[in-house]
Amino acid sequence: KGFASHYTFQDIVGTSASLKKTMEILRKISKTDKTVLLLGQNGTGKELFAHSIHNLSPRREGPFIPINFAGLPENLAESELFGYEEGSFTGAKKGGKLGFFELANNGTIFLDEIGDASPAIQALLLRVLQERQVMRIGGQQMIPINVRVIAATNKNLQELIEQGKFREDLYFRLAVFPLRIPSLKERKEDIPLLVDFFARKYGGKQLNFSQEVMVKFCDYSWPGNVRELESVIQYLTVVCEDNIVTTKDLPEQFREDGNLVEKISREDSDILSLLEERGDLEDFYFILQALREAQINKETIGRGRIKELLENKGISLSDFKIRHRLNILKNLGLIYSGIRGQGSKINSQGMSVLELLEKERG
Repeated sequence: KGFASHYTFQDIVGTSASLKKTMEILRKISKTDKTVLLLGQNGTGKELFAHSIHNLSPRREGPFIPINFAGLPENLAESELFGYEEGSFTGAKKGGKLGFFELANNGTIFLDEIGDASPAIQALLLRVLQERQVMRIGGQQMIPINVRVIAATNKNLQELIEQGKFREDLYFRLAVFPLRIPSLKERKEDIPLLVDFFARKYGGKQLNFSQEVMVKFCDYSWPGNVRELESVIQYLTVVCEDNIVTTKDLPEQFREDGNLVEKISREDSDILSLLEERGDLEDFYFILQALREAQINKETIGRGRIKELLENKGISLSDFKIRHRLNILKNLGLIYSGIRGQGSKINSQGMSVLELLEKERG
């Protein structure tokens, strides 16, 4: 009781290729009973994925017990994990206490931030994973357990192994199915969906985000990943005085970059590096190429016409990606808007960068 898991794969928001691939693999893994190691930065949703694995597994009717080693004091870790018998130490409860592993029997135990476990706890965990038995503190007998283990960490366990801070034998016990959860930076196509999801979750009113705000969101590196985005949207639902979110409403981290056009070096090679940081260079190459063709034909073309030209060459880009890439090119001073803001045109620096891209492509 009280240890049910309430999240499933349907609660994971996004349609990006990297997220779809991750979920496809995890759905297959869920149906086995093997140990899973989730790797990923803070805020990527590792616990949400762990819940989802449990709820698609044969153990879905059993308990789901999460433990976070980053917040578990070392002096309490052993008693919390493995329990204790009555009278085993000063302050021990009458009748003793079940540990998390026993509570998770016939279900799943989630060992979050396993990279923070102490060497002593690592040794005890290894024994449990090998023997599938626990011994309570002060106990005299081994207690069999039937649990599935899902572990997660934001640390590089291979580096910790090399530094002597993590047991290699424990790593191999945990990494039966190792899988990395993509960062938000790797799945920026999902940002509009996530923004809409969190705005509905926290907003008592309908929020509309200006195009400039969405461009800033897509340019931002999101070191805190989905959790940071959730916090930003929660903040905006409180501070925005009307239904339209503009750049002036954004928290401080979005103001530090300032105007890209003013801050960047005008060297073409520097601009190429900036483009590479903000998206696939191939996307920018094909869009600039389409704009150059339009320039030759004395056309000012919009997103729809760009999409059509790219599709004629067998290149498929979503409307959102085209809009996002065009805004980046405009911010970098490589293109400009046509008369009355209709369509886009490439300028001389855009031509120069396109020529450099063509040289790099050979």
